[in-house]
Parts: sequence; structure tokens; C-alpha cells
Amino acid sequence: MLTDGLWLSLIGMGVVFAVLSLLALSIRAFERIDSLIPEGGSTVDTEAQTAEPAPVASGEAALPGSDDATTAAAIAVALALAETGGDASSTMTLPSGSRAASATNTWVAAGRGREMANRLARQSQGNRNR
Repeated sequence: MLTDGLWLSLIGMGVVFAVLSLLALSIRAFERIDSLIPEGGSTVDTEAQTAEPAPVASGEAALPGSDDATTAAAIAVALALAETGGDASSTMTLPSGSRAASATNTWVAAGRGREMANRLARQSQGNRNR
């Protein structure tokens, strides 16, 4: 009876180890597949991507870390959505040069986008209740 219990434990631990190994291999395979996908997929015109950002006037203070027009465009979209109560849950694509698009993990970027949409939706609901 003791040997039956040991065999059952050994088989159970073997199955768990095999499943965990399979899970680890599938995660690595998905990471490699994700790295093979090009960073493109932007809906922005190529002319808009190659356009130089407008220079900041000497009297204006630049936002920290906003050395490109992409950041200013993202802020403008967020403000417009907040003011109009627009639906932020629609699919939006980011320019390939933006920080969120250059994230090494697509899942992280998708999670950040979803969280931003949720925050904008909660903010617009709060403005309606006032």
C-alpha cells in the first residue's frame, strides 16, 4: 500500500512537472513569435511620420520628455477624449516611434492602453455626474 502511494505521488509530480515545462516552452515560443512581428501597423501617414516637430518658442516651457510631436499628439487626443466624453475603448494604433509602441512586450502595451481607456471612461462619467 505504501508503494502504491509513492507511485501515485511520483506520477502526479511528473505530470505537474511536464505541464509546467510545456507551459514554459510555449511562453518562450510566443515571445519569439512576438519578436518576429514587425513593429509597424500604424495608421499614420508616412508624411506625418517624417514631419519634423514644431520648434518650441523661447518663452514656452517644454514638457519633460516631450522631445517629439508624438507625445504632444497623444496628449491632445487624451484631452479631446476627456472633453468630448468620446469612446476611448475603440481600437487605436500608435506610431511605431512612440514609447508605448516600442515596448518589448505587446501585452504590457495593450494593458497600459486598456487602463488609460478605463481611466478616461471613469473621468468622463464623473464629469457627467457633476
